[in-house]
Amino acid sequence: MKNTLILCLALLLIACGKNNNGYDASGNFEADEIIVSAEATGKIVQLKLDEGFVLKAGEAIGFIDTTQLSLRKKQLDYSIRALMAKQPDAASQLATLQKQIETAEYEKKRVENLLKEDAATKKQLDDLNAQIDLLRKQYRSMQTSLNITNRSLQSETLPLKAQIEQLDDQIKKSLIINPIEGTVLTKYAQQDEVIAAGKALYKIANLSTILFRAYISGDQLSAVKLGQKVKIIVDDVNGGSKDFEGMLEWVSDKAEFTPKTIQTKDERANLAPRLAQVGTLLESSLYEIKFFLGTFRPPEFKRRSLLSIIEGLVIQHEEWTGNTVELLVEQMPAEIDLPVKIALYRILQEALSNSYRHAGVEQHWVRLRGDPDKIYLEVKDEGRGFEPQGLEMLNDQAPDQAARHSREEHIGLRGMRERVALLGGTFTLTSQPGAGTQIIVEVPTRV
Repeated sequence: MKNTLILCLALLLIACGKNNNGYDASGNFEADEIIVSAEATGKIVQLKLDEGFVLKAGEAIGFIDTTQLSLRKKQLDYSIRALMAKQPDAASQLATLQKQIETAEYEKKRVENLLKEDAATKKQLDDLNAQIDLLRKQYRSMQTSLNITNRSLQSETLPLKAQIEQLDDQIKKSLIINPIEGTVLTKYAQQDEVIAAGKALYKIANLSTILFRAYISGDQLSAVKLGQKVKIIVDDVNGGSKDFEGMLEWVSDKAEFTPKTIQTKDERANLAPRLAQVGTLLESSLYEIKFFLGTFRPPEFKRRSLLSIIEGLVIQHEEWTGNTVELLVEQMPAEIDLPVKIALYRILQEALSNSYRHAGVEQHWVRLRGDPDKIYLEVKDEGRGFEPQGLEMLNDQAPDQAARHSREEHIGLRGMRERVALLGGTFTLTSQPGAGTQIIVEVPTRV
């Protein structure tokens, strides 16, 4: 499998000369990768590697626990021994019959000699011959029976021996062997982790020789040829660059779309302003995420006073944005309902967020006062301001970036107005271009 190791590097075609941008093409470094997976299931007892380690082919780098496999193997071995213990002692049993046969044959010879001297009868000799034949038949029958019994017992051990071979193979596969020489790119598992067979352990690639795949435009194609020397320029960690020599080995015979991860020289020329725009969006998104993560939970709203909640929000805003918020607090009522606390917190949060993103200033003013019946919240800045009469007329399909910013801000203002309306309060907005923005909220203390 091929995978990109370093993105968006520059290629200089030496024979063509350096262009105004200092490079002729961009591309990727590629190397053949191998993902090494576990071949056994169990706990990783040892795993001696980390990202960046250089490993040799055939090197043992760890092993997976084989305790259960070894115990199962021992159990099967005992089962085989128990079966083999049932084998009859064929030698001793056959030896008894063989001795009887030898005795009968000796007696036969003695009777034959006596018969020659008329000291024995023909019947005695016939009886001995019949006895010898019977003993020999019994010998052959017992020998056959013992062989069948032995073969049967040995056949019963064959499945057990096959299971032992399977366990030996699993135990062998529990040893983690590195397949190729290379550098560990990614480590997926940790020592003492319990894994299943097939789970990826690490990714490795041989980086001693890597390919650089560059992408050029159609009008550059006539300037390249196989065997041509090239210079590859790589950005280093210190902000400079390093040069590497190479040779052009392959040119595709088909046109391809440039991958999204690669910029042509025209696209790289426009990269700086695009990156600046992305940075602005990221900064804004990060601010909103931080505010979301820092939001008080309902139990904290209920437990804390409104003043404590507002002060915490102001401190939080100053720490995360670097802006200054002047907070003025006058007399406050002792009892304020929970929905009022939540609404005022959200309104102030949205107001400070809008001011930070759109006003273009670093200082804001917040005034909080109240009496037993009502709470007054005022938020003000001296930023760029806007035309509030366009709130209701703003279309969702904003034609340009400025309009989109305005739309986002107006949606927040509309949300504040709706929160106040739900509490039966009043919401007043004052703003004009170049003269800043002021929001005044009046809500009852009890709802």
